[in-house]
Amino acid sequence: MLAHVTDLSRCVIDPVGLPPGFRAVAYDRVGTRREVPGHEVSAALWDDPAMAAYARAFIDSRELSRHGLWPGPGGRWHEVRLLRAGVGFQGTLQGAVAAERRCRLPYDLTGREVDVLTRVAAGDSNPQIAAALVLSVRTVTTHLEHIFAKLGCDSRTRLTTKALAEGLCRLDL
Repeated sequence: MLAHVTDLSRCVIDPVGLPPGFRAVAYDRVGTRREVPGHEVSAALWDDPAMAAYARAFIDSRELSRHGLWPGPGGRWHEVRLLRAGVGFQGTLQGAVAAERRCRLPYDLTGREVDVLTRVAAGDSNPQIAAALVLSVRTVTTHLEHIFAKLGCDSRTRLTTKALAEGLCRLDL
């Protein structure tokens, strides 16, 4: 309550569903950044203009949340979550909270396998993936064989379902 009286630019209604240990930044529709109560500010997200644009696109979407993997500054991977939140005085503006924490790639995936998995989840065929990632179709097939084995899936549909549910896709900022 005191934040509402003292500094209106910092007001963020506490987002529901943000796990502890995440560093966070809140954005409104015009890209104004704010601190999130109870969470350390993420310098990686705060200083990245692409994240502000990504957050604005998320606010304009009808999604309630989004999560995935992001190769942040220095090439280290981060788990990123975006959640809808009220920002501004008493939460009057529609906004988003972007939160991140460093992580290792799950299931011992490589960065290139995450790229291939992201394309599979988008519905691309092997030739489309190969063209987009500048790989041969055989290399894409080999990556997919490894991905299927690591994730324990036996079809592209199950692979896509698991990737989307667990946030295994790369977020393109």
